[in-house]
Amino acid sequence: MKKTKIEHTIRTKSGNLKKVKLIRSLAIRAFCTECLGFGEDHPKNCTSINCPLYPFRGKTELAYKD
Repeated sequence: MKKTKIEHTIRTKSGNLKKVKLIRSLAIRAFCTECLGFGEDHPKNCTSINCPLYPFRGKTELAYKD
């Protein structure tokens, strides 16, 4: 199955707008990175379980920490 890329405008860390071509996984990562404030946190470490994208973030590193 071929991954479809869609051109879309996103916000960058500096606040500027940038046109990029996204597939679903990159779109989720871009949204989560912005939501986390463009900080050091990786979307895999998100703890916002009420976010509609939470189940789609991929494997989490938090699951391995006790």
